[in-house]
This record gives sequence, C-alpha cells and structure tokens, in this order.
Amino acid sequence: MCGIAGIIGRLDELNLAALERMSDAMVHRGPDDSGMWVSTPDSRGWGALLGFRRLSILDLSPAGAQPMVDPLTGHAVVFNGEIYNFGDLRRRLEAEGQEFRSTGDTAVMVRVLGLHGPSAVSWLRGMFAFACWDPKERRLLLARDPLGIKPLYLARSLDPDADWSVAFASELRALLASGLLRVERLCGRPAYRRHRRRAALAGPSRRVRRCWQGFSPPGFLAHR
Repeated sequence: MCGIAGIIGRLDELNLAALERMSDAMVHRGPDDSGMWVSTPDSRGWGALLGFRRLSILDLSPAGAQPMVDPLTGHAVVFNGEIYNFGDLRRRLEAEGQEFRSTGDTAVMVRVLGLHGPSAVSWLRGMFAFACWDPKERRLLLARDPLGIKPLYLARSLDPDADWSVAFASELRALLASGLLRVERLCGRPAYRRHRRRAALAGPSRRVRRCWQGFSPPGFLAHR
C-alpha cells in the first residue's frame, strides 16, 4: 500500500505546502520513503505537483523511488499498486532496444506510457491508481484499475480565480488536509443515502459551493 497525491495549479509555496500536508496525512500508507516533484511552469506559472508515500515491495533500491521521472521521455509518475504483467512488458520493450535502471514495475509502466501514450493503459494488468505527467503535451493522465481495487479521490475547483484546478489523492483525508477545499463536509447524509448502494463516495452536498469532488469510478481515465 502506497499513497499518491498531486495538484494542478500555480507552482508556488502555497500549493507546495498543500501537497506536503496531503503527503503527511498518508504517512501510514508509505512509511519507507516519501518524495515530491514539481514540473516546469508554463507562461502563467502553472504546472503539476506530485507527491508520493512509499511502501517498498518490488524494487527496494533508490532506483524505485517515486515520483519517478523516465530518463528517456521525461514523463513523471506517481503510482500505487502492482502491474502483474510488467515482466512481459519489460521484455517486449527490451526487445525494442529499451534499457531500465530499476527492476520494478513503475519504470516499465512510465516508459510504456511515455512511448505509447494513454492508449497503453489498456496494456496494464493489475491493480493500480496513478498520475502521469506528459511534459511535452503538459497533460496529466489519471487512471484507475478496471475493478476499482486501488482508490483515487479527486477534487476540481470551480472558482476561476483559484490558484489550482485539480487535486487528487489516495485518501479523502489527504484532500481535506490540503486546505484547498475549505469545506467542512464533502457529503451530507441525504447524499450518502442516495448513493450508498453504489459503494462509492457520493457527490457534493449543499455545503460544497466552490468545488466538486468524488471517488473516481473503476476503469477511470482522464486527462487534464
């Protein structure tokens, strides 16, 4: 069990501090290591901030640390889960001349996504939730396994003057800890009763005025 978090927004100290609070709220998910990564800013000073809490399982070396940046494509990823067929994918890429520093599945996954784009998500067999930043397109890919085993919570700002547009995390408590949402509750009891049979977090209640948030559905795939 690892923890991922991130923000699309202004690359400033406020959002960096928000990401640190999100990471601190998930220390129980990854006691072995933690890391943060910030993209290059665009002309507005906006970009991606990614955070990770690590529970070392496959590659125990520093080469398996996250956020991981692929040395070939420059794609950056934070990933929670396990790719069962990464060995097959690695051999396929090595047959094409690719080389890897890490022995784990994260390096293989980010290389596949960097070379073949979002369509390569369909190649992955496993349980996963991840965010992958494409530096050329300046686009964040968010994906979750088809069975919904690994969690992924999202928040989207509806305030045009806000310094962030999207935030995500492995746990709801991390989004709340960010301080970005500024709401007391994400879901009121009436909304819970309407949606409890769907085994997912309900949509926003009347208390939520300036943002939308929820639990991404299984097989979730989105670009920002």
